[in-house]
Amino acid sequence: MTSPRRHRRPTPTHHRCPGACARMVPNHHFACDDCWKRLPREIRRSLVVHRRGGQTGPGRDQVENAAGQWFLDNPPPVPVPGPP
Repeated sequence: MTSPRRHRRPTPTHHRCPGACARMVPNHHFACDDCWKRLPREIRRSLVVHRRGGQTGPGRDQVENAAGQWFLDNPPPVPVPGPP
């Protein structure tokens, strides 16, 4: 007797940028280029160290949560509408 095949959803390859820009970014990036540049240098360095080689764990979670909180506390500047 054969077992039924289980259909698995494909693993997503992209996620929404946490910087509130609504862009989709590859999973190996934390944020889009524009939002990445907005992050303070110390947070960017920590993200690079903790995400290197696909590492997982509490250190990575803490850094990603801190970066996400920074984005919440520092929303992107609202673009000024141009002339019609």
